[in-house]
Amino acid sequence: MGANRSTTVALFALAIAPSAYFAWHWRDMAHLGAYHDDALYLVGAKSLAEGSGYRIESLPGQPFQTKYPPVFAALIAPLWKYGPAFPKNLPLLTLFAWLMTPAYLFFARATFRNFGLGHWETWLLTFAAALHPIVLLLGMSLMPDLLFLALFLASLELAERALTPTRPGWLAAAAGVLGGVAYLTRTSALPIALTAPLCFLLAKRYVRAALFLSGMLPAVVGWQVWTSRRLLRTSDPSLMYYTSYVGMERATVHWDNLATVLWHNLDGLLRAIARLIVFDVIPIHPHLQQVIGVAAMVGIFRLAKRTRRLQYPAAAAGFALLLLVYFFPADERILLPVYPLVLAGLLIEGRNFWSAVLRAWRKPEFAERAGAVAAGMALATLAGLTVGSDVLGAVRFLPQVRQASRNQLFDRTPVYDWIRKRTAPAASFYAYDDALLYLYTGRQASGLPAPPGRLYRDDGAAQMRQYALSIPQSARQHELDYLMVTQQDFYRDGFPGLVWKAAGSDPGLELECATAHAAVYRSLVRSVRFRRSERVQQRAR
Repeated sequence: MGANRSTTVALFALAIAPSAYFAWHWRDMAHLGAYHDDALYLVGAKSLAEGSGYRIESLPGQPFQTKYPPVFAALIAPLWKYGPAFPKNLPLLTLFAWLMTPAYLFFARATFRNFGLGHWETWLLTFAAALHPIVLLLGMSLMPDLLFLALFLASLELAERALTPTRPGWLAAAAGVLGGVAYLTRTSALPIALTAPLCFLLAKRYVRAALFLSGMLPAVVGWQVWTSRRLLRTSDPSLMYYTSYVGMERATVHWDNLATVLWHNLDGLLRAIARLIVFDVIPIHPHLQQVIGVAAMVGIFRLAKRTRRLQYPAAAAGFALLLLVYFFPADERILLPVYPLVLAGLLIEGRNFWSAVLRAWRKPEFAERAGAVAAGMALATLAGLTVGSDVLGAVRFLPQVRQASRNQLFDRTPVYDWIRKRTAPAASFYAYDDALLYLYTGRQASGLPAPPGRLYRDDGAAQMRQYALSIPQSARQHELDYLMVTQQDFYRDGFPGLVWKAAGSDPGLELECATAHAAVYRSLVRSVRFRRSERVQQRAR
């Protein structure tokens, strides 16, 4: 027993070692803002720590943060309040972010074991779950995903145990409470408020279904009531982006485009599953991605049928249905809550495929054996691509992200210093990385995010290009005083450099400060309006 425990501890330490290595070497968090959401979570934590309530202080008007639930920001808030001043607190925040990795892996490994996988199969999938480049990056970023996944898996595991009649009923209530905390970490936990009670009802555990709901619904209802009373009522898509998932959904998905949304999102879902298996540093054909996605789904079905463990597969099905009508196609990060299940399902399907290969190989016909060889080589190729993409992601993709982030921060630092020293505290900005500008300068900014509906249109790329070029005009319409533009603006949308070009040729802007890749422009129209307003106020006095 002692030797087994020592082996388990050693293997678990080995699994988390790469993430610990990256977190240590990236502890300056130069990549803060790479997700955009990470900087917004830190803004929310700052607001809580300073007693201003849960607000988006970085945004003009300082609306309440009604989009991202508060648990993650609340956990960061004490580190902001009692730790060193920003940005010296970033190593401490990196440590906090990394501590979510062992918690996530602990419950991922428990999930693999409880699905009845063998000892080495469990460890194989645990290492796969630990070494995906997205997991490594999230383990050193201020994103709630790994914390959410730990809570999500813990809730589902307790709910699964509560299905057994000999287990105590309080497990169902505890599962609901954990589900509620997961929901207050990321609202994508919402499907289990339906799927978990449904599993209890199918097993005729009616009281336990009620107990689960009694544990989870207070969090769901409480957050909805709080947000409904504080929600910014606006039809402006750029403001809606910051404050409301529901608003973005209503503005994007309609009856007239529902079929298109479903088709695009189904394709995105299958391809995102494949990219969880083969990280896209190694590009593979979209049709092959779809095949891998379908294979993983079939494997999940086989796994659920064989083990009779329904809670996680049912939750994954509910999550997938939600993503089909979501206003944005799924990517690897959005799909991360089902990553452990995808790994287990693909392993089961791979095992089933390998059995078929062996059966074909044992047949005397040459064609059968040739087919077995080809199928075996295809399976080996997929395994090689999986391992190779994770290795390339760690040794090439992540260092490139780090170097690009450090270069951008180095180039922006003089601009941030100029803004902090040479602009009024009440000045407002356009900045693609708006929350980051606020954290470094204290000036409020809007990123004027593009509406996501373009993703479901044939002319979406042209629309996106036109939107990026119209940013100076849009900044004036939103009455922003300055524009901080960089050559990387809109890189997350796939159109870097366009805002830089548009600002440089706009006669309504005056250059105030510039480095090689970043610049600050003053809006001349906004300046005239300010001077007129000041004269009116002086006459009134």
